[in-house]
Amino acid sequence: MEAEEVEEIKAAPEFFADQPKLQKQELEEVDLTPGESSQQPIFVAKELEDDEKQLLVALLKEYRDGFAWDYEEMPGMSSAVTVHKLDVLPVAKPIEQ
Repeated sequence: MEAEEVEEIKAAPEFFADQPKLQKQELEEVDLTPGESSQQPIFVAKELEDDEKQLLVALLKEYRDGFAWDYEEMPGMSSAVTVHKLDVLPVAKPIEQ
C-alpha cells in the first residue's frame, strides 16, 4: 500500500470566526409614519446614496404592515419567545457592575 498524502491544515479565514462582527457604520433614524401619532422608527445606513435611501424608505413604507411593532401585532407568538426572565434568588442583593 502506498502512503496517503496528508494535506496541510490551514487556519480558517477570519470571516468564519464564530463571533458576531461589530457594525462600524453610522445609522440614521427614519420614521415610517411621519405625521401620524404613532411612530415606527427604523435605522438605515448614513452612507447610503440619497437615491438609494429614498428607494429603500419608500419600499419599507409600502410594506410597513409586514412588520410587527408591538407584541399585540404577533398573534399566536408564544410568550416563552418574547418574555425575558432572569432566574435569580429572591434573597440576592442586586449589584451594579
